[in-house]
Amino acid sequence: MKETSDLIELEAEKNLARSVLKVPSEERLLLIESGWTSRVYLARQGELVCKFPRYQDVKKEYEVEIEILRALASVDLPVQVPEVLEVGNDYRYLAYYGVKGDVLKFQNIESDDKKLIGQAIGRFIKTLREKNLRMGHDMALDKEISEYLEKYELGKPHWARVLSIEEYEALDNFMTGEYEIRMKSLGFKGECSHGDLGFWNILFDKESGSIRVIDFGDYGIYDESIDFVGLRDPEILNEALEPFGDTEELRAKIHLRQSLLPVLEMPYYASKSLENEIVQLTDALRKGLLSELKTALEAKND
Repeated sequence: MKETSDLIELEAEKNLARSVLKVPSEERLLLIESGWTSRVYLARQGELVCKFPRYQDVKKEYEVEIEILRALASVDLPVQVPEVLEVGNDYRYLAYYGVKGDVLKFQNIESDDKKLIGQAIGRFIKTLREKNLRMGHDMALDKEISEYLEKYELGKPHWARVLSIEEYEALDNFMTGEYEIRMKSLGFKGECSHGDLGFWNILFDKESGSIRVIDFGDYGIYDESIDFVGLRDPEILNEALEPFGDTEELRAKIHLRQSLLPVLEMPYYASKSLENEIVQLTDALRKGLLSELKTALEAKND
């Protein structure tokens, strides 16, 4: 149960969002609290959005997001993106004209729609690279490796709880040894990237066939593979990769990072005690990375 002071603060925040978005009191304003970095208020099914940072550091992401959205406003894109409406003092809030649509859930997407979505996302990634808008984050390979290892350390107690002894030892041996070697062996090619381009930040309006991309706070220079990692449906991934040439090296980079998504996500879900999500992460790790490690070990022992 929220403390009284928290409820008062949330009500004041909601009133501010309503004022900024010019939404009358009789009109519904939906609060989305599930975001990792922000509390988000939506009006008119996402047509208007106002978000508030959960932490001080998130304001840096707002600064990046505002800069790239304003730069993209004059670019002809194959997807729709939000338009900045208003920015609060010291990035207290960010309001924008949003993009309506449903967050992708790849289990429910028809094959023709997957092709449409994959092609649009592939062209979008290509456009970002061609425009070469060098701003925001600079995720060099050593920094990326450090962040993965930091997330793993934060999640270790929870992995020890949900995995068997053998599974945990296999994961720990990989993360403290082979992981860094494998990442470096695949190399690094820096490209302008969205930085967090997963299904969670892609909206699809089936009625109009429009694809929308949101949340540009992680925009910057990353390895060429990063914007493909969140495309976990094979059909969508294949379509998105088509404009770039389907190389084994690029596929290997994507696959390694995809296999480690549960490691990156565990600290957040554990901090919120979201047991259903933790079960899903554990299942994904077992079917992915742990299965591969087991197969490799068995082949080595034969």
